Amino acid sequence: MAVIEILLNISSSFPNEVMEQWRREGGKIVGYFCSYVPEELIHAVGALPVRIRATGSADTSDGDAYLSAYNCTFTRHALDQILKGKFDFLDGIVALNSCDHIRRLFDIIAQKAPRPFMQLLNVPHTTTDGTCQWYLNEISRLKQALEKHFGVEITDEKLRGSIRLCNETRSLLKRIHETRKKPDPPLTGAEMLGITVAATAMPKEQFNAMLSRLLGELESRVHPDKYRARIMLVAGLLDDPEFLKIIEGQGALIVAESLCFGSRWFWNPADESLPPMEALADRYMNHPPCPRMIDGHERRFAFIREMMEAYSADGIICERLKFCDLWAGESTLLRWTAREAGIPLLALEKEYTSGGLGQLRTRVQSFIENMGK
Repeated sequence: MAVIEILLNISSSFPNEVMEQWRREGGKIVGYFCSYVPEELIHAVGALPVRIRATGSADTSDGDAYLSAYNCTFTRHALDQILKGKFDFLDGIVALNSCDHIRRLFDIIAQKAPRPFMQLLNVPHTTTDGTCQWYLNEISRLKQALEKHFGVEITDEKLRGSIRLCNETRSLLKRIHETRKKPDPPLTGAEMLGITVAATAMPKEQFNAMLSRLLGELESRVHPDKYRARIMLVAGLLDDPEFLKIIEGQGALIVAESLCFGSRWFWNPADESLPPMEALADRYMNHPPCPRMIDGHERRFAFIREMMEAYSADGIICERLKFCDLWAGESTLLRWTAREAGIPLLALEKEYTSGGLGQLRTRVQSFIENMGK
């Protein structure tokens, strides 16, 4: 089986067969909710860090008992899975005040279905020298809590090894991503998202070896379908490659993205020349920001413009989860900024699970045609 097929299979379920094998061999798994959680600390304690998803959830009947209809459906699906025992394989959960929905979700989990290790980070909403120190204090508290719970000292040597490993993952993902600059990219946007989702749900050592093989396979691979427009996709918590397949089925090709499960997560490495904890604080507070960072819109748009130019994108599709307060504001700002810059933009709103596909197809087709494509 080709490497890309293996990775896409791994990303299609949560938990997956690799995580189950890790558990059978006695390994611990710690789930986390946001890309501002430093997975290097979890790896350095000997546990497997995995980004929590609600992939495969069919309803929110249990979750709706504790979260209102005005909470985003990701939190309701995730809580439903947790309350039904489908996340009992997790030995711990780490979250932060990424948004009010996740904050409330963590509180309910802690009361109704706690895992053995529970930790909440208080991450600042701006990036300054003072807030970087604040974040350093918070992740130092996480480090101490992990050491105490798992009975393992996180030495500087161990942490440097985890940083090197995660930096290798980021470097490989960036190299894969950059193959999409070609006129005939070897990957679709849906395939790229599946690859990055797999990176959040398996041991980095195994993933890096597979990605090195994939780079070789991509040298002779070309995108088999014709496309009419090259698209930059901008979104928050989007982990469903099927949604991207719907967009790409209308004649678009997603050649670049700014996603929590995409380039914003892996784009910049940690500085290995710094003391390890300082390197983590610097890296996570300065990677391409999401809308929870209230001073970051100009940086976010600069990142999008730079990406569009490098990947020859014709327009932007911005997706947000229904009732997501942060992305409601950001998508409005992005529409205004894109209009001033003369960049075509389509704003889409959806639930966590795909629905309203007919309307989605029509809107994407109309967007492509309006761009003259």
